[in-house]
Amino acid sequence: ALGYSEQELVSRPFFDFIHPDDQERTQEVLHGLSSGSDCVNFENRYRDSEGAWHWIAWRVPAPTPGARNPVRDRA
Repeated sequence: ALGYSEQELVSRPFFDFIHPDDQERTQEVLHGLSSGSDCVNFENRYRDSEGAWHWIAWRVPAPTPGARNPVRDRA
């Protein structure tokens, strides 16, 4: 949807794709996930491979204790 290959996505830090104005709120949501809070109806902007920004809404349940969190581990 954003025009990146899988290799491009996994080779760059997660926050490289997030709009600078949304990074603090995104970090707060990720912290909440790692603390056991589900993320419901969160929206932030992501840059596509052409440089344009797109609003994306997402919902993520908090990981189960001990589960690997690939976003947190790469951020």
